[in-house]
Amino acid sequence: MISEVNNLTKEKIQQLLASVGVQSHKDADKNIETSDYNWHLSHYFNRSELKKIDIFAQAVAHKIAANFSSLYQNKFDVEVNSITQHFASEFMTSDIKENYFLAFGSADQVFGLIDIPNQPAILWSTQLLGDTKADSNTPRKLSQLEESLLFDIASSIINAYSVSSPDELTPTGEIACGRMPVEIDMMREVCKIAFTFKQANSDQVSQACLWVFSDVIQSVAGKAAKAENIPQQNISKAMLNHFMAMPLDVTVSLSNVRFNFQQVMDIQPGDIIVLDKNVNESADLIIDNNVLLRGKPAKSNGKYSVVVTELCNRK
Repeated sequence: MISEVNNLTKEKIQQLLASVGVQSHKDADKNIETSDYNWHLSHYFNRSELKKIDIFAQAVAHKIAANFSSLYQNKFDVEVNSITQHFASEFMTSDIKENYFLAFGSADQVFGLIDIPNQPAILWSTQLLGDTKADSNTPRKLSQLEESLLFDIASSIINAYSVSSPDELTPTGEIACGRMPVEIDMMREVCKIAFTFKQANSDQVSQACLWVFSDVIQSVAGKAAKAENIPQQNISKAMLNHFMAMPLDVTVSLSNVRFNFQQVMDIQPGDIIVLDKNVNESADLIIDNNVLLRGKPAKSNGKYSVVVTELCNRK
């Protein structure tokens, strides 16, 4: 039986709280880990998928370096500087009036854009003309000949991407300065791959970017394409089959009894706890906090069991 004790010590309270998994506010705060989620940024790819894109980008950088080294007859080092996710509106509304863009893709769709700032555009085109002393720090518009050379340079970057991907890609259109060469949905998600370029025997480092549409590069990331044109009937059937196969925990409740803290702390082996149900009353079978069945406690093959005697309201 349960004895009556008039005092409940601090140690007993802490023991009871620990037994039910309750922590103090101080301890609970230590275990809380949070991170800010910026809804204004694209989150198309997770960390694992971004790692796969990084491996792909490293291969592209290696091929770009080989193409540039062949084009300029001098060794180039090309490295991946960053891989970030954006909405198209971010770079379409930024200051791009001096940048040069070239779209690329397959025969039936645009994959993305090459973004070359003004400084490397001047540097690369003039060096290809043999002018190694041209001032590339003062922004200016390229001449028609320089734009033609820049098109060839950008095409070598597209070639590097194409060789490293399963798709055969080519430039679509001409070099455009200060504007998008193709129409883009402002809310379309894009993956920005930024590269750094450094020529041997030179301390000057240049940058250029690949803006690749996320839904296009998702195969590289191992992300499954979204299912399209699936009949609604098939979707409903698949969902129903999924729900029917979901495991559910069924709890058998004989009865409930209410104790105070002191009584719980005083329970000892051999004490008898009297429940509020008669022995001939049914036990409740509870699923998701709802009593759906009732039955009589029984025994089967040496195990506790319940013989279902009543179906409760399942609404």
